[in-house]
Amino acid sequence: MADSKADRIAQEIVAKIQRGALSTGDWLREHALADEFGVSRGPVREALRILAASYWVTLEAGRGAQVAGAGDEPDLDAVLVAGALLGVAGRLAAIHATSQDCQEIEGLAQRIADAAVSGAEAEAFRDLTFRLGARIVEASRNDRLREYVGAFSTSGFNRIAAGGVVGRSLQIEAARCWADIALAIRRKDGRTAETLLRERVERGLEAIHQRSLHPGLWDD
Repeated sequence: MADSKADRIAQEIVAKIQRGALSTGDWLREHALADEFGVSRGPVREALRILAASYWVTLEAGRGAQVAGAGDEPDLDAVLVAGALLGVAGRLAAIHATSQDCQEIEGLAQRIADAAVSGAEAEAFRDLTFRLGARIVEASRNDRLREYVGAFSTSGFNRIAAGGVVGRSLQIEAARCWADIALAIRRKDGRTAETLLRERVERGLEAIHQRSLHPGLWDD
């Protein structure tokens, strides 16, 4: 995400969720957030879109945004649909991304690579991948797609994203995939970008299942 009012608002809302000031099911109203942060509703609306693309909230037309849950079991159907939608976002981003989009996407991919090499905490690594996923959705230039992605944003996706990057080897694997996605978007190779994004989601699912059998075999 670029450095903007919307990014700052999104980051502060995430911090509230993480420390428990906002709970699953809480509603986020544009007018209340605009008053709280001293901004117009435009940056708030964009912040909520970023959060929806990053799976922290779900958007409902006419109602606002609701903090996503953190249930024990992921909604696998919703995860797979969200993965397919992310793949479409990658294909459209390859078509519509500007030079600035590509620079920011590649910059985030580089940050993910640096985090993987240094062995970042799973939560921090996950947040970087969320930011890159959200940036790709933005670069798709398709408001309807962003709404669809938000509609399938679930607690399960949060768990899968986190569980799929526990340990340095999984982070390295993920970083390589995100780098290839960024390169595909730069090359305008929409088919490859779509395929890789869908595979990244499915690999996260696989990692969750592997670790459920015996975490010690997969953690490093």
